[in-house]
Amino acid sequence: MIGLPVILIGTFIFMPFFGITINMISLLALSLCVGLVIDDAIVVRENIFRHLERGDSARVASSKGTWEVGLSVLAMTLTIVAVFVPVTFAEGTAGIVFRSFGLIVAIAILLSLVEAFTFAPMMSANLFPNIKTKAKKHKGPHHDVVPDLKFVSPDAELSERDAGLIEEAHEDPGRLGLMYGNLLAWSLKSLTNRMIVVAVAVSILLLSGWVASGLKFTFFPEQDNHEFVLGFELPPGTALEETDRLARQAEAILMADPNFESVISTVGFSGNPERAEFSVKLTKADPTVEVQNRLRPQMAFLPRVSFTIPTMQSTAAGITGRDLQVSLQTTRPLHELAPVIQAVHATMDEVEGLVDIDSNYNEGKPELQFIADPARIGNIGITNDDIATSVRALINGSRATVLRQNGVDTDIVVRLRPNDRDSVQDLSAITIPTRSGSVPLSSLGTVSLDSSPTTIRRYDRLNQILIGANLEETNLTDASNALKPKIEALGIPADIVVSYQGTLQQTSEGFDSLILAMVLSVIFVYMVLASQFGSFTQPIVIMMAMPFSFIGAFLALRIAGIDLDITGMIGLIMLLGVVVKNSILLVDFTNRLRRVGIERHHALRLAGAIRLRPILMTSAALIAGAIPTAMGLHIFGGGEGSEFRRGLAWVIIGGITTSTLLTLLVVPTVYSLLDSVVSRFMGLFKGNQPQDAVAAPAPKPVVPPKTEEPLAEEEPAAQPEASAPVGADA
Repeated sequence: MIGLPVILIGTFIFMPFFGITINMISLLALSLCVGLVIDDAIVVRENIFRHLERGDSARVASSKGTWEVGLSVLAMTLTIVAVFVPVTFAEGTAGIVFRSFGLIVAIAILLSLVEAFTFAPMMSANLFPNIKTKAKKHKGPHHDVVPDLKFVSPDAELSERDAGLIEEAHEDPGRLGLMYGNLLAWSLKSLTNRMIVVAVAVSILLLSGWVASGLKFTFFPEQDNHEFVLGFELPPGTALEETDRLARQAEAILMADPNFESVISTVGFSGNPERAEFSVKLTKADPTVEVQNRLRPQMAFLPRVSFTIPTMQSTAAGITGRDLQVSLQTTRPLHELAPVIQAVHATMDEVEGLVDIDSNYNEGKPELQFIADPARIGNIGITNDDIATSVRALINGSRATVLRQNGVDTDIVVRLRPNDRDSVQDLSAITIPTRSGSVPLSSLGTVSLDSSPTTIRRYDRLNQILIGANLEETNLTDASNALKPKIEALGIPADIVVSYQGTLQQTSEGFDSLILAMVLSVIFVYMVLASQFGSFTQPIVIMMAMPFSFIGAFLALRIAGIDLDITGMIGLIMLLGVVVKNSILLVDFTNRLRRVGIERHHALRLAGAIRLRPILMTSAALIAGAIPTAMGLHIFGGGEGSEFRRGLAWVIIGGITTSTLLTLLVVPTVYSLLDSVVSRFMGLFKGNQPQDAVAAPAPKPVVPPKTEEPLAEEEPAAQPEASAPVGADA
C-alpha cells in the first residue's frame, strides 16, 4: 500500500498531457484503480515474502522474488493496457467517456508496473535491512502438494530464474493450498473428470446468456438530483399576457407544495412568447419521480405540459429533452406530414409507460401576408423593398425627431393610430406613396391572413419532425421494443424516413462501440500474450477466464436491480483485461515447473497451490476497492451522483468473484486437454520422421536437495508427458 500514493499522484501529473480534467469520469476511474494498481506489487511482494520464509536475506529475496515473477507481472500489465487501447478510439458520447476512463486506467497501470519493479523491491530490501531472516517453521508436520512428485525430461538449458523451482515444489502451501491442490488432483485424474469440469463450465456460460436476457439497458444511469423542469406551451400567436396568467396559476400550485425548496419561473422566450418553464428544486423528502406523478394531474389545465429531469444530455423541457424521440424525415412540405404525425402520436398513446407525448410540429404562427403583383408594381415603378419600407414605417413607426426636456432625449415615433391598423381591411387600405401618387396597398397585390412555421428543423438536408415522450415506471429499452413494431405496422410511406434519436440513439451507438471495443480488446490481448509466452495456443488457455467474468457481472446487476448502462459497459471491457491476470500467474508458473522436468499434471497442481495466495490477494484487493463505490459509501460528501458509479462497481465485483472461482478449475483443465491435443498432433509429425532424426535422450531430472520422499522413476521422453508446455511449438 505504500506505493499507492505514488501511483495516484503520478496519474494526476500525467492527466493534463492527455487533456483529461478532474471530473466524475476521471475520479471514478481513479477510485476503481485503487484496487487494480496494487496487483502488480502484491504479486511481487508475495514472492519476495516466500523467499524470506525460506531464509533468504531481504536484499536477496527482493532481487530473486522480483526477477522470478517479472514476466508474469509484465504480461498482466500489458493486457490491461491492451484492453483499453481500442476504447480510446470510440466515437460519440460513449467515446468521450471511454477515452477518459481508458487513458486514466492505462496511465495508472503503467505507473504501477514501474512501482512494482523499482519502489516495491527497494522498500522490501531496505525497510528492515538489519532483520535476521530465519526459515519459516511449520507448527504441524510438513505436507507436500504432490507427495509422489513425478519428473520427466527437463529442458537441456535451464535459466537461472528456474534453478530453484525444485525446492519451491516441496514447500508447504498451507491448508488452503493443499485443499486446492487436492481439488485439482481430482479434476486432472482422468479424462472423464476433465470433461465434467468442461461440461459444468459450458453450462454456466449458457446460464450467463439466460441471465443477460433479463437485463435492462440504458445509456446513463438514472440519478435523483431532486430537481426537475416543468414546461408548457400555448398555441402559436398567444399573447404574452395569457402565458403569464397561466404561469402564475401553476406557480401558485408549486409554491404551495411543502416539498419544493425553490421555484424559478421563466415566462416567454425569444420569438416564443407562448412558452413557459419552471425549474423546481425539491427537498430530499420524496423521490423526484413520485413528486412528478403526484403533480401531473394538478397541472392538467396547462396545454402541452411536460416534465423533464435534467441529465447530462439535456436540461430543457422541450421535445429534444424527452426520453424517447421518434424522428420523421422527408422532402415533403411539413403540413403534409400532419396525418402521419397524428398516427404516430396515437400509436405512442397505446404504449404503456409513455407520458407527455408531443411533437415539435405546429400549424404555424398567424401572420398577415402580402403577395405583390409584379406587373402592377412594375408599371408604377416601385419595388418590394419600397412597399416594405412604407408598411414598416406606418405600422411599427419611424423616428421623426428627438424631444429634449431637462437634458433628457425622447424619441418622437410617428405611426398609424391603433384603430387604423387593427384589421385586415384597415391594413389593406394603407396608402403607399409612388411616383404617380399614393395608392392603396390592396391595389398592388393580395393581402391575406395565413400562418407559417416559426422554425423549420432540418437534419441530413431533410425536413424533420420529432415526436417525443417521457417514461413513467418503465425502461427505455422496453418502451422502444414495444413501440417499434406498432410504428412499422402503420405502413408509413417509403419517402418518410423513421428513426429514433435522443437517448435511444446514444444507447445504440454506445453498445455498438462496446461490441467493437470488446472484439478489438480480445484481439489485442491475444497478441500481447502470444508475444509474451511465445505461443499461439497458450493465450487461448489464459483467455478462458474472460467469458466466466460475464456471468458474475450480469448476475450482480440482476441482484442489485441495476440496468446495464455505459458505466457497466466500461466494467465489462475492464474485466477482459483484469480476469486474465490469474490465468497468467497459473500458466507461467506451470511452464516454469515443466521446464525443470516436472510432469504436466503435477506441475499444474503445484502451480495452483503455490500461486493460490497471490491470486486470492489480487482478487480480494479489486473487490475491496469496488465495494465502497457499489454500496454508495461516503464520508466527506453527501453521496450525490453515487447512482452513476454503482453499475461499474457491481460489474467488477461480480465479474472478479465468478471468474476467480471458476478459472481456478477451468484453466488447468483446459491447459491439460489442449496440451494433450497439441502433443498428439505434434506426435503425428514426429512419427513420420526418419529414425536418424530421433532426439537424443533427455538429461536426468534435477533431484531436489534434502527431500525425504523418493522420486518416481523417470519416464521415457517419448511419452506425451515429456512434451514441452502447451503451445511451445509456436
